[in-house]
Amino acid sequence: KYGGWTLSGAEMIPHYGIVEIDTLSKELLSKDEGSFLKEADLKAKAALQAIGNGLSAGLFGSGTGVIGTSASATGSSGSVTVTLSIAQQAYNFEVGQYIETDAHLYGTADSYGYITAVDPVAGTIGYTISSGTLGGTDYIWNQGNEPSASGYSYYKAISGLEGWVPSSTPGATSWFGQDRSGHPRLGGLHLTGTSYVIKEAVMRGLTMCVTAGARGPFVVLCHPDQWNVLATALEGSSTISKVYPTWFDGSEIKGSVGFSAINFMSPGGDAQVIADKDCLPSVVYVGPKDNAELHFTPSGIHLIDGDIPIYNSDGRQFRFGCFANFVVPVPGHWCRIAVNAP
Repeated sequence: KYGGWTLSGAEMIPHYGIVEIDTLSKELLSKDEGSFLKEADLKAKAALQAIGNGLSAGLFGSGTGVIGTSASATGSSGSVTVTLSIAQQAYNFEVGQYIETDAHLYGTADSYGYITAVDPVAGTIGYTISSGTLGGTDYIWNQGNEPSASGYSYYKAISGLEGWVPSSTPGATSWFGQDRSGHPRLGGLHLTGTSYVIKEAVMRGLTMCVTAGARGPFVVLCHPDQWNVLATALEGSSTISKVYPTWFDGSEIKGSVGFSAINFMSPGGDAQVIADKDCLPSVVYVGPKDNAELHFTPSGIHLIDGDIPIYNSDGRQFRFGCFANFVVPVPGHWCRIAVNAP
């Protein structure tokens, strides 16, 4: 009704994970086939996990691919300690990860380097700068992911909920070929809920969705800390259950992966609260469960190429990847709620 977006092949974003096995390790393990296969399996799982982590974080991103923002740093070159603007962003980094930074959301990176330490409690990362200089409040990307220019067509990460339902009504800038300034429903609904307790803020957001024409069942996506607060606030009027991801036909993907959900009644039908570490503590998203889709090309996440010689090294490289993007067909049935972080 209000939008109805679909994605063309050109708008599917590549995500890669790379595994390298040096010749010495290969030789040492060659006499023990089981050990070699175990080593290869562990490295492959790490690459697949990296792709999964990128997709998971991207579901709540705007599409720019930013994985952190520096609030301050102990220096601008060499080995520095960066304090992130949001402590939980530290979980987006791993020791040895290559990153780039820039004072702007697109263009050419100001610095390149790699991560040497991660402290999620303090919200800091150790960063060794190989080239360029770090600004005090730079944006941070995985190396190679900074958009070269403004606009979704230059994005190198999936466009998540913050892109489809931004913090304010978007202007005329094209979004997947659509001018979203013509009707506020095209850019989603927005609620400043900082003056309400979390339960009331969520109920008001759900009411806005129902008034806009949405129908349940609904999903409430929030940070685990907010999930705990809501579990207490809804005690006595809710139940806890385990929910599973679903295929496009609505059937459940049952297995080891599941989510604990708080079930309660909303103005438009059943609603479930699901926690996700990649959702910011200061934001809650509410919308219909069947109105958000993660799209893959038919091959899904797969081995793209294997046993590739590495330049200037005696090792071999294996490349995993996928082409994917996230779409909200009717953004006007979702509401972004700004809340107080617990």
